[in-house]
Formats: sequence, structure tokens, C-alpha cells
Amino acid sequence: MLCLAMLCLLVSSPAARSVAADRPEWLDEQTERLADSFEQRITRLSDPEQIFSDEESVEQKAERVVRQRENIGPRHAGESWDWEFLPQGLLYHSYLAGEKEPRFAQQVLHQGDRGWIWEVTLGARVGLVRYGTPGAVDGEGWQLDLEGAAMPRLDLQQQEDVDAVDFRFGVPLTYRQGPVSWKFGYYHISSHLGDELMLKRPDIERINYVRESLVLGVSYEWTEWSRLYGELGYAFSRSGGARPLELQTGLEWGALRTWNGRNDSPFAAVNLHSRQDNGMNPGVNAMAGWQWRGVESNHLFRVGGQFYRGPSLQYEFLRQREQLVGFGTWLDF
Repeated sequence: MLCLAMLCLLVSSPAARSVAADRPEWLDEQTERLADSFEQRITRLSDPEQIFSDEESVEQKAERVVRQRENIGPRHAGESWDWEFLPQGLLYHSYLAGEKEPRFAQQVLHQGDRGWIWEVTLGARVGLVRYGTPGAVDGEGWQLDLEGAAMPRLDLQQQEDVDAVDFRFGVPLTYRQGPVSWKFGYYHISSHLGDELMLKRPDIERINYVRESLVLGVSYEWTEWSRLYGELGYAFSRSGGARPLELQTGLEWGALRTWNGRNDSPFAAVNLHSRQDNGMNPGVNAMAGWQWRGVESNHLFRVGGQFYRGPSLQYEFLRQREQLVGFGTWLDF
């Protein structure tokens, strides 16, 4: 506007009027067109409604800018869905306090009068194919995953002898839209007694615990820092004392994505896991600590303390109950 005022003042000055009579007519037309064009541009820039196209309103533009700055909300809103093989990230994330989730983890735990044990999980869950929006953060659509893990228990009091090990394999189909995600899939879990324990205790009873299950789960991101979930499983094939039903539910607190330019935050989580073969008496697994999240990969690394009380974490010891307390690290892909 200041430039426009200066131009008008220059045109209306006495010096300008003195030469106006000698000025060619075509120059007057060009000057008027230039002034009109300049005024239109200034008016357009001063009106926010004219800055953006009709395809995206001012409110939509502002909301998108806020999401980009704060890294929250539906990051891929409006993007078209497409097929992608070996996509980045997951649409349905593993439960932070889920004791049988495939991941890379280890915990040093104290078990009552027995002493220290080492619970280890060597595994992961990765995406095979996705039909939806791309990216590891806030992706939407359908995704088929592959999961697997070995979960041994080592006795730290006895030269790290293997007490038992559970093996898990599964193929979940997941779906995510906004803050809600779903999971339906198949998984196998089987338990095996450790050779060293059988040699030390020949009287111990070995069971062939196996579950072949279908599961249905739902997860809801209540806020940017909290998540609720529930899961129902039915074992259509089983042995070794396994019964059909299992139920899992929990609550998680911690940054679900990077926030204010930071990729670390505190976290806390509790998981309740009930199985019919234990009379539906739930195992309670609680943990808290600090977490770091990959900005692009969305991988999650955590360090913290853990408390567990309920049926044995090793399904080979089906009839035993235990209380464990200690610390550990967890890495989710």
C-alpha cells in the first residue's frame, strides 16, 4: 500500500502534470494499466481468502500448517491410497506392556526367594504389504504384517541356564483410520522346557503347551499422549492344558509421536492378560520409564522398570504363579 500511495503522489505532482501535456497517449494507458494491476495484487495479498485456491480453505490450510508444526493429527489426510510392498512402519502398534508381543527386549527380574532371572525376547513385527497412505507415522489403510519371536528365560543364579522358551509366530491383518486401528489375525505359540532344567530336575513335569489362535483387537488413541486397547483371542487348536479363550486389555501413556521437536518422553503402561487355562485370573504387567522414537522410522526404544504379578510368563510353567520386579529395555520396530 505504501508503494501504491507513492505512485499516486508521483502521478498527481505538479511536475508530473507539467509534462502530462507532452506525454504520449499510449504512455498514459500503460501507466493506468500498471497502477490497476498493482492495486489488484495488493488487494489480493491483503485478503487471506484469496491467497489459497478454492480446493483448500483458509481453515484447512491453517489446520494443515499446525499439524506439520506440531506433528499431530492425521498427517496423511487427503492423500490417495495406493499399494506398497514392504511398507515403513505399522498401522497397529504392539502393546507396550504386552508380555508376549514380538519385539527385541530383555528384562532382568527378581523372582521372590529364587533370585534373579533374565527374560529375553528376540523378534519383531514388520509390514509385508499395505493398501493405504505411505509412511511410518500416522499411516492409514490396510496392512498385512508378519511377526515372530523366541522368548527364553535364563537363570542368572545358575550360569544363565535356559529354564524354558516360548516361540511365537503370527500373520495379523490390520486397519487404521484416524485414531482408531483394528487387528485380526492368526498366531501360534508353543512352550518348551529347557534342557539344563530337565537335567537338574529330572522330576519336573514337561507339558506340550500349544495355542493356535485367532485374535481380534481394537486400539484407540484417546489423546496425543494416551492409548486404550482390547483384544479377544480364541484358540481353535490347542494342547498341553491350553483352553480356548484369552482376553487382553491395557492403557498406555506417553508421546505417540514426536512433539515440539523432541523425540523423547516419559512413558507408563499397564496390561491385563487373562487366559481361560488359568481360570481367567489376569496377569498384571506394569512398567514406566523413558522412551525415544525415530522421527522417520517411528521405531521405539524404551528403558524402564517393570512389575509383574500373575501366571508364569513362561507358558511351560502353566500352573505356577509368580511376582517379578526389575528393569529392562524394549525395542519395537
